[in-house]
Amino acid sequence: MYHMDDNMEIVPRIHNLGGKSVNYYLVEDDGEIILIDTGLPGNSSKIVDYVEKTLKRKPQDIKTIVITHSHFDHVGSLSKIKEITGAQVAIHPADADYVRGKTKHIGGTFINAFIKLFQIVYRTKPVEPGNNAQRR
Repeated sequence: MYHMDDNMEIVPRIHNLGGKSVNYYLVEDDGEIILIDTGLPGNSSKIVDYVEKTLKRKPQDIKTIVITHSHFDHVGSLSKIKEITGAQVAIHPADADYVRGKTKHIGGTFINAFIKLFQIVYRTKPVEPGNNAQRR
């Protein structure tokens, strides 16, 4: 399996910020940026640095965060990136309660034990999907 080691524009306006095990993407779309997944906890500074230094944009230009599914390696930096950007979070309804912190991840015994251990080491805050600004 091929994995990109460096942050890079893979096709015009689509940037891979992944690495050897986790991939997440920035998509430039008519003046806004869409972030697809957030990677593991601790990736927020990597995302912000790339937006500022490579794209020469503000983190607040990330208007939408699309979460493909609720595994911790896709939502690990979600709460921090949402806090920094104020972006709307789009996620499938089946995964929404997990990122809200209302349900536990559904998986086998080994996966659930691994996720619980990971969450002890990397604390994440619940995130409300959707556009919170419209709800105020």
